[in-house]
Amino acid sequence: MHKHTVGPLPAGLGNRAAIWPKELLITARRAAVRDHGGQTVLVVSHISPVKILLCRALGVPLGTLYRLYLGSACINEIQWHGRGFAAVLCVNDTSHLP
Repeated sequence: MHKHTVGPLPAGLGNRAAIWPKELLITARRAAVRDHGGQTVLVVSHISPVKILLCRALGVPLGTLYRLYLGSACINEIQWHGRGFAAVLCVNDTSHLP
């Protein structure tokens, strides 16, 4: 399994530290598409980063994440294509849970 790792918070962000998670996710998503294009990549994460990726994939404002509900251990499927185009195939699927 290949895992992308992230270093510490860059110096000099100051009061912009709140944007770090979003920028980090966008960078990691771009790297995953670049390095694993055409492959299936499993991303395991907390709920908020997944919501950010869903908003990005749907092309909706980031504030929309407060309107999304994702259950624990849910599955979301996004197909990322070149130039940032994405197709959201599945959101909040919990059918695998008892």
